[in-house]
Amino acid sequence: MGLKKEYEHFCEQIKEEIIGLFPEDIVEIRDVVKNNGKHVETLMIRREDQNVSPNFYLDEIYERYMRGMSVREIAEQIASGYERSIRDSEKLQVDFDFVNCREKIVLRLISGERNREILDEVPHIPFLDLAIVFYVVVRQEKDEIGSIRVTNFLQEQWDISTQAMFVLAMENTQRMFPAREAMMLNMMEEQMLEVMEQNEEIREYFERQNDERDELDIPYVITNTCGINGATVILYPDILERLGEKFGANYFLLPSSIHEFIALSSETSIMADRLRFVVGKVNSLCVSHEEQLSENVYYYNIGTGKISIWDNGRSRI
Repeated sequence: MGLKKEYEHFCEQIKEEIIGLFPEDIVEIRDVVKNNGKHVETLMIRREDQNVSPNFYLDEIYERYMRGMSVREIAEQIASGYERSIRDSEKLQVDFDFVNCREKIVLRLISGERNREILDEVPHIPFLDLAIVFYVVVRQEKDEIGSIRVTNFLQEQWDISTQAMFVLAMENTQRMFPAREAMMLNMMEEQMLEVMEQNEEIREYFERQNDERDELDIPYVITNTCGINGATVILYPDILERLGEKFGANYFLLPSSIHEFIALSSETSIMADRLRFVVGKVNSLCVSHEEQLSENVYYYNIGTGKISIWDNGRSRI
């Protein structure tokens, strides 16, 4: 049996085991599109009266099987996770009426190019090569956020325009996930080690950063206080202006991931035409495909208060 056939056979076995454990529930295998167009097969279990159901990723489950777990053992683990999610959802009392959601709608910034399939199904606002989308936060803990993507269908149910939802979500996002900016110093160096090893110019820059502590040449990391989906903070009013005041100059914005940006003064000793190389290397070596934001470099002009895409010495909208 080929690998693909073996995987498909395994998926059907798991599905049948779960149906046996939950004969009154709906059990389906679905293709789910995640950020940046990544398709994953999931096992979904849902009760008729539920509007939220957990997804179990079959590629991850299959890895357990390949490591020696039996189908029965894996099915029991899934059953335990499903029952736990039912208990949690009952505590959360998720209700998608607009009145109950209005203070939980938030913004996220994602790649526009890589998410065309998703963008067809959700309200969104183009922003440079990116897109602003909306989520409802259903759970917020220290290191974890549970959220549901706002679809066109949900927007129609709410009877709200995209612009009105943006204004509401902007207020909520700033309140729930305040911006945080800090000198990079050692914060990101672990992620940059592989890049520094491959490029002498970049390595010398970061070594000089530690030796000289010249504020004009030290990058800032901008994110939110929980560090999750923190790239969105560049949309907050005044955050970019405030950074401009710190630098006292125009500056570059490098998308480290969907979680943060790195800001570098335009007077940085790294040649501007090498910055896109840095972003590409960080994406390929340090960031999972699903968490990548863009390979472009952005430029903030303190005189105009505008952000644009930097293109070999030219900025373009």
